[in-house]
Amino acid sequence: MVTTKTLDILDAEYTTIVKKYKELEDNLRYKNSEETFILDPIYWEKYQNEIDALNCVLDWKEFKFDSKPNLETLIPTNEIGIYMFTVKPNNLIYDFPKYVIYVGISGEKGSNRPLKERLNDYFNFNEIKKRKKLHRLLSKYFKNTHVAYSTVNITWQNLEKLEKAFHGFFLPIGNSRDFPVDIKTIKDAF
Repeated sequence: MVTTKTLDILDAEYTTIVKKYKELEDNLRYKNSEETFILDPIYWEKYQNEIDALNCVLDWKEFKFDSKPNLETLIPTNEIGIYMFTVKPNNLIYDFPKYVIYVGISGEKGSNRPLKERLNDYFNFNEIKKRKKLHRLLSKYFKNTHVAYSTVNITWQNLEKLEKAFHGFFLPIGNSRDFPVDIKTIKDAF
């Protein structure tokens, strides 16, 4: 369960950082807002096929990261699952823009750690700081970050395959590991 005190600390840390970011002059903020996304239709098709082959039913739900979610209520089961951090404006036009910046799972390596417990880690500022890429992104986009999640009823081995396929499909900029081997080889070369 996320306590108000924990979320207030998280909110205070990121609100201060975001405030400084917003106070930058336009030209500095513009350059600082530049992110590099890879869009590859070949990967989309390849990894969509891998996702489909796992026959996993995904029932996506979402909450705004800067809200005060009660994870016990949102996810009443102890199932494992997959989640994505997305960044998007408050008002979308034709359901755009939105960007997947991070993908993760719970229950890694057969731990059976429930999804709600894994998501709870992200409300601890010191835990997020360990994930440097995600921390950098949240430092700029905290108020526009959402968490989409789905519990799953598959083996942990298939869940790890699902995570790799999602990494291949979205190529999230906040992740460092768990990419499919073919993509990891290319990423490591640069």
